[in-house]
Amino acid sequence: MNMIDFGLSPQQAGDQPQVSHFGSPSPWGAKSTDGGYQAIWWLDDPLRYFGGSDPCKDGGAIGY
Repeated sequence: MNMIDFGLSPQQAGDQPQVSHFGSPSPWGAKSTDGGYQAIWWLDDPLRYFGGSDPCKDGGAIGY
């Protein structure tokens, strides 16, 4: 949403404050794991790539 609505790069979008949800996504109260992201966004004309990685997790966005 931050990339589309506000024109942020994948890294800038991921660096924004995150919402904490302590409830369960399921109606029976099952626990869920925390998520993270690595992203690569490409644009044409001219061809270019942008990457981003969740600063709260390990990993990286790598492409070629």
